[in-house]
Amino acid sequence: MRPIFIAAFSLIPTTIFAQECESVIALSKVQSVVISDQATVDQHSANFCNEYSKSSGNSSSTSFGASYKFLSASFGQSGASMEQVASRYCSAEQSFKSATDAYKQYVESISPNAYDAYAQCIEMSKKNVRYNINAASILPDEFTMSVSFTSAQAGDTSATLAYSAPEGITCRWDGTDEKSSSIPSGSTEILKCSRSDYSQRAYVTVVRKNEDSKPMTLSWPAYSADGVPINQIASLDSAVQALTGTAKQLQVDVNTLRAENTTLKADLISQIAKRKFTWVRGNEICPEGSQRLGTIGVIMINNDYGNNLGTGGPFNPGWTWTHPILCWFQ
Repeated sequence: MRPIFIAAFSLIPTTIFAQECESVIALSKVQSVVISDQATVDQHSANFCNEYSKSSGNSSSTSFGASYKFLSASFGQSGASMEQVASRYCSAEQSFKSATDAYKQYVESISPNAYDAYAQCIEMSKKNVRYNINAASILPDEFTMSVSFTSAQAGDTSATLAYSAPEGITCRWDGTDEKSSSIPSGSTEILKCSRSDYSQRAYVTVVRKNEDSKPMTLSWPAYSADGVPINQIASLDSAVQALTGTAKQLQVDVNTLRAENTTLKADLISQIAKRKFTWVRGNEICPEGSQRLGTIGVIMINNDYGNNLGTGGPFNPGWTWTHPILCWFQ
């Protein structure tokens, strides 16, 4: 029966491993976004970069807009311009086609230093050791990770896992004080880590000792007293500063337009004043800087009377009276 079991295990799709290993990314997440899988990120990157390479960001495609929105969110609360998204997710060397490391760029944007841990988690999953960090267990001062082992070889009966951490970090295997734990095939153990100072960035490294494998180092970000990743607060501050700067620039632009409008108005009045007098429609007021002298009579050709400056009446068969207001500049 063992060969059948081995074959079945080897057919488990990598996507299942990836879904569990995305929890490793979540531990070090510093952006307030939902973590997406590699297939989704690669698809959005391909959509965006394909259209960007053809239109330089001027595309009206719905998929282009949706992909831009998705990718720009990884920059934090302030988002990013199309040029910034293109510089991160598109390859300038390949006519701005989607970059081959798009998912790594995405992970590093929302969880600094997490991609290597994610990649190693995937590799360890393929070797029958699977990690999973429950999102509900991630707190500023502690987190819990489950480690399971299912052997795919008759002689591989257990996996020995060990952790290391800097001063101030305490981890325990299923409540023991041992640095390492031997996990029998078909079993799961819990590694719970805590720290006394969550205002400083930290890390925890886990490695399988009875097999030649790379260690997996989990980055643990610093948190504020309110339980928010400090990097996220910095991102929010940056967004606020950017909005404040934009608001200030808009106020400068408004003031400039007001000044220009005042100047244009003064020039217009000056030009009108050079004519000494003007007239307006019977129901309008005289321009600023002039005084109303009263209603006057002007005879207009009947064909032009439709654009008259005031009501009037017939003068003779070919002409009609109209009565505008005469305005005089001193």
